[in-house]
Amino acid sequence: MQCSLPTSNLLLMQHQDLHPLFHAHCDNVRELKRAWRHINRAVNAGVLAGDFEAVSIQTRLLALVYCAYAESVFQKTVSTPGGFTQDQIHQIQAEKNRSIVDGWKKCAQLAFMQVDGQNSGHVPNAIQNLNRLIEEFIKDPSVLRNRLAHGQWRVALNSAGDKINQELTEEIESIDVVVLTRNRDALEKLVNIFEDVIKSPTKTHPRDYWVHITAMEESQRKMAAWTFEQKVEKLLRKKPRSPN
Repeated sequence: MQCSLPTSNLLLMQHQDLHPLFHAHCDNVRELKRAWRHINRAVNAGVLAGDFEAVSIQTRLLALVYCAYAESVFQKTVSTPGGFTQDQIHQIQAEKNRSIVDGWKKCAQLAFMQVDGQNSGHVPNAIQNLNRLIEEFIKDPSVLRNRLAHGQWRVALNSAGDKINQELTEEIESIDVVVLTRNRDALEKLVNIFEDVIKSPTKTHPRDYWVHITAMEESQRKMAAWTFEQKVEKLLRKKPRSPN
């Protein structure tokens, strides 16, 4: 005769095992937010000083921080206590190994299994809507991260390292703090939706789902019209004038 715990107790133990991981990811997310603030201030200081070489360097550092932040936020969400089982986490991580977009989609599919109304239209419609937002706004930072981490700060190479990758080179050249801020905003608003589904699938999620969706779409619409050149102009307008 095999000795085994009731399923409910096994699930409780699985969720308890996630607590240290969750808190570790929370610490990492907080630290990366601090890093973001410091580097963003350095970017602003470079703009005000007219030192755009420094701005370019700090922007690439900020891109690395964003890539790390996107990874930590994803892991924090997946390891939320009371959320996914170990088996579900393995499924999510397997999809995430293909791409962060696939990882978030799997996260949505499994998270909505806990939502009431499985036989109604809400769950499939919500998953479809989330998948659309993930595809539209969540950018896979792994390719950019790998190039920057391997020293390709101006000219990107292909995966084999034997040819120039012109598309990625142009992407690196086009990085600016406004684009990175827009990507971070989309990521954080997406996480708000997932946290509600995972932590409160029968109460907070039904109440706030469309509030979050609307906020995300409206925020991205406004931010899409904002450019780095406008940011520079705004900062310079605020710059104190030197006394005559």
